[in-house]
Amino acid sequence: MNLFRDWFLALQVKDIISLVAWVVGGLSILIEFNKKIPLHPLSHIVKWMGSILNRETLEKLNEIAEKSSQTKEEVKEINERLTRFEEDTNDKRAVDMRNQIINFSEDLRLGHIFSVKQFETIMCTVSRYYDHCEKHNIKNHYIDEETAYIREKFREARERK
Repeated sequence: MNLFRDWFLALQVKDIISLVAWVVGGLSILIEFNKKIPLHPLSHIVKWMGSILNRETLEKLNEIAEKSSQTKEEVKEINERLTRFEEDTNDKRAVDMRNQIINFSEDLRLGHIFSVKQFETIMCTVSRYYDHCEKHNIKNHYIDEETAYIREKFREARERK
Protein backbone atom coordinates (compact mmCIF):
# COMPACT_ATOMS: atom_id res chain seq x y z
CA MET A 1 0.00 0.00 0.00
CA ASN A 2 2.88 2.34 0.70
CA LEU A 3 4.25 1.63 -2.74
CA PHE A 4 0.99 2.72 -4.40
CA ARG A 5 0.77 5.79 -2.17
CA ASP A 6 4.37 6.77 -2.90
CA TRP A 7 3.80 6.28 -6.60
CA PHE A 8 0.57 8.31 -6.51
CA LEU A 9 2.20 11.15 -4.60
CA ALA A 10 5.09 11.19 -7.06
CA LEU A 11 2.76 11.76 -9.95
CA GLN A 12 2.50 15.23 -11.35
CA VAL A 13 -0.74 16.83 -12.48
CA LYS A 14 0.03 16.13 -16.12
CA ASP A 15 0.58 12.47 -15.34
CA ILE A 16 -2.73 12.26 -13.47
CA ILE A 17 -4.59 13.92 -16.33
CA SER A 18 -2.94 11.58 -18.80
CA LEU A 19 -3.87 8.54 -16.69
CA VAL A 20 -7.48 9.71 -16.34
CA ALA A 21 -7.69 10.34 -20.10
CA TRP A 22 -6.42 6.82 -20.85
CA VAL A 23 -8.87 5.24 -18.39
CA VAL A 24 -11.80 7.28 -19.76
CA GLY A 25 -10.76 6.48 -23.35
CA GLY A 26 -10.49 2.77 -22.63
CA LEU A 27 -13.87 2.71 -20.90
CA SER A 28 -15.42 4.70 -23.73
CA ILE A 29 -14.18 2.17 -26.28
CA LEU A 30 -15.56 -0.73 -24.22
CA ILE A 31 -18.92 1.04 -23.82
CA GLU A 32 -19.06 2.12 -27.50
CA PHE A 33 -18.84 -1.39 -28.89
CA ASN A 34 -21.00 -3.05 -26.25
CA LYS A 35 -24.43 -3.52 -27.85
CA LYS A 36 -26.22 -3.91 -24.52
CA ILE A 37 -25.33 -0.41 -23.31
CA PRO A 38 -27.36 2.27 -25.13
CA LEU A 39 -24.81 5.00 -24.37
CA HIS A 40 -22.26 5.60 -27.14
CA PRO A 41 -19.88 8.29 -25.92
CA LEU A 42 -17.37 8.18 -28.79
CA SER A 43 -20.10 8.60 -31.39
CA HIS A 44 -21.47 11.60 -29.52
CA ILE A 45 -18.01 13.15 -29.16
CA VAL A 46 -17.22 12.65 -32.85
CA LYS A 47 -20.58 14.16 -33.86
CA TRP A 48 -20.00 17.12 -31.54
CA MET A 49 -16.51 17.71 -32.95
CA GLY A 50 -17.85 17.32 -36.50
CA SER A 51 -20.56 19.90 -35.87
CA ILE A 52 -17.94 22.32 -34.58
CA LEU A 53 -15.62 21.71 -37.53
CA ASN A 54 -18.41 21.89 -40.11
CA ARG A 55 -20.36 24.83 -38.66
CA GLU A 56 -19.24 27.25 -41.40
CA THR A 57 -19.92 24.73 -44.13
CA LEU A 58 -23.40 24.02 -42.77
CA GLU A 59 -24.15 27.74 -42.57
CA LYS A 60 -23.04 28.17 -46.20
CA LEU A 61 -25.16 25.18 -47.24
CA ASN A 62 -28.19 26.64 -45.47
CA GLU A 63 -27.56 29.97 -47.21
CA ILE A 64 -27.28 28.23 -50.59
CA ALA A 65 -30.48 26.24 -49.90
CA GLU A 66 -32.32 29.46 -49.04
CA LYS A 67 -31.10 31.18 -52.20
CA SER A 68 -32.04 28.10 -54.21
CA SER A 69 -35.59 28.14 -52.88
CA GLN A 70 -35.85 31.86 -53.70
CA THR A 71 -34.57 31.18 -57.20
CA LYS A 72 -37.11 28.38 -57.64
CA GLU A 73 -39.90 30.76 -56.67
CA GLU A 74 -38.62 33.38 -59.11
CA VAL A 75 -38.41 30.80 -61.92
CA LYS A 76 -41.95 29.64 -61.10
CA GLU A 77 -43.19 33.24 -61.25
CA ILE A 78 -41.40 33.82 -64.57
CA ASN A 79 -42.91 30.62 -65.99
CA GLU A 80 -46.38 31.74 -64.95
CA ARG A 81 -45.86 35.14 -66.54
CA LEU A 82 -44.51 33.55 -69.71
CA THR A 83 -47.49 31.21 -69.88
CA ARG A 84 -49.90 34.14 -69.48
CA PHE A 85 -47.99 36.07 -72.16
CA GLU A 86 -48.18 33.10 -74.56
CA GLU A 87 -51.91 32.74 -73.91
CA ASP A 88 -52.46 36.45 -74.49
CA THR A 89 -50.35 36.34 -77.66
CA ASN A 90 -52.27 33.32 -78.97
CA ASP A 91 -55.60 35.01 -78.21
CA LYS A 92 -54.47 38.22 -79.90
CA ARG A 93 -53.28 36.30 -82.95
CA ALA A 94 -56.66 34.53 -83.19
CA VAL A 95 -58.50 37.85 -82.86
CA ASP A 96 -56.31 39.43 -85.55
CA MET A 97 -56.94 36.59 -88.00
CA ARG A 98 -60.66 36.62 -87.19
CA ASN A 99 -60.83 40.38 -87.80
CA GLN A 100 -59.01 39.95 -91.10
CA ILE A 101 -61.55 37.30 -92.19
CA ILE A 102 -64.53 39.37 -91.04
CA ASN A 103 -63.19 42.48 -92.78
CA PHE A 104 -62.74 40.55 -96.02
CA SER A 105 -66.29 39.22 -95.75
CA GLU A 106 -67.68 42.70 -95.06
CA ASP A 107 -65.78 44.10 -98.04
CA LEU A 108 -67.35 41.38 -100.19
CA ARG A 109 -70.79 42.31 -98.92
CA LEU A 110 -70.08 45.96 -99.73
CA GLY A 111 -69.39 44.97 -103.34
CA HIS A 112 -65.60 45.01 -103.46
CA ILE A 113 -64.20 42.73 -106.10
CA PHE A 114 -61.17 40.60 -105.22
CA SER A 115 -58.86 38.53 -107.36
CA VAL A 116 -58.56 34.75 -107.09
CA LYS A 117 -55.15 35.25 -105.48
CA GLN A 118 -56.69 37.42 -102.75
CA PHE A 119 -59.36 34.78 -102.17
CA GLU A 120 -56.65 32.11 -101.91
CA THR A 121 -54.79 34.25 -99.38
CA ILE A 122 -57.87 34.74 -97.19
CA MET A 123 -58.73 31.02 -97.43
CA CYS A 124 -55.21 30.28 -96.22
CA THR A 125 -55.85 32.65 -93.31
CA VAL A 126 -59.13 30.86 -92.55
CA SER A 127 -57.31 27.54 -92.48
CA ARG A 128 -54.58 28.92 -90.21
CA TYR A 129 -57.24 30.45 -87.95
CA TYR A 130 -59.03 27.14 -87.41
CA ASP A 131 -55.72 25.29 -86.90
CA HIS A 132 -54.56 27.94 -84.43
CA CYS A 133 -57.81 27.78 -82.45
CA GLU A 134 -57.69 24.00 -82.31
CA LYS A 135 -54.01 23.92 -81.33
CA HIS A 136 -54.39 26.44 -78.49
CA ASN A 137 -57.91 25.47 -77.33
CA ILE A 138 -59.39 28.82 -78.29
CA LYS A 139 -63.16 28.66 -78.50
CA ASN A 140 -64.03 31.64 -80.62
CA HIS A 141 -65.27 30.21 -83.92
CA TYR A 142 -67.58 33.13 -84.57
CA ILE A 143 -66.72 33.25 -88.24
CA ASP A 144 -68.45 30.13 -89.58
CA GLU A 145 -71.06 32.15 -91.50
CA GLU A 146 -68.43 34.55 -92.77
CA THR A 147 -66.26 31.66 -93.94
CA ALA A 148 -69.19 30.06 -95.75
CA TYR A 149 -69.96 33.37 -97.47
CA ILE A 150 -66.32 33.83 -98.52
CA ARG A 151 -66.21 30.26 -99.92
CA GLU A 152 -69.36 30.88 -101.91
CA LYS A 153 -67.94 34.11 -103.37
CA PHE A 154 -64.62 32.33 -104.03
CA ARG A 155 -66.41 29.68 -106.10
CA GLU A 156 -68.12 32.44 -108.03
CA ALA A 157 -64.83 34.23 -108.63
CA ARG A 158 -63.22 31.04 -109.98
CA GLU A 159 -66.17 30.43 -112.27
CA ARG A 160 -65.87 33.98 -113.65
CA LYS A 161 -62.23 33.47 -114.36
